Amino acid sequence: MSKVCPQCGNENPSAATFCMCCGILLNSELPKCPKCKEGYTEAADFCLHCGYAITDKAKKEQKIARSKNERELAKEVQVLKNELLEERETKNELGNKFATLKKLQIKLNAKHKVAEETINKLGTKQRKEIENQKQMLLKWDYIVFYVIAIIFLGILILVISGVL
Repeated sequence: MSKVCPQCGNENPSAATFCMCCGILLNSELPKCPKCKEGYTEAADFCLHCGYAITDKAKKEQKIARSKNERELAKEVQVLKNELLEERETKNELGNKFATLKKLQIKLNAKHKVAEETINKLGTKQRKEIENQKQMLLKWDYIVFYVIAIIFLGILILVISGVL
């Protein structure tokens, strides 16, 4: 029965005390990883099984890599925060513009009501003439209002979809 070297995997005669390839004591066990308790070779910086940093050099390298990753993540988080703030500001601005549109619509409705009351006080011929003018103005008021509303909704959709 031959002895397999725990360091290099070489097969040695059963009477051998040391490995013929690497010279390691064949009866000795490999050092154990503190994290996963699996054996590792003396030359290893990291555990082959779990990636744990075994040597101080490896631990420093891991720490440097983590701090670089943390800095990169912090930058990405800051960029995302800024984008979110900009998006909120845009949504607030759009909300304010929508509220202004609502106020304008209320004012228009009030003006039309006053005009209607005034028309009711006039004669028939004057009423028809004013009614025609009113209908024309009303159409333009609503066209302007709907165009503004459509533009607003288009901008809102672009903001929500992330285009703006």
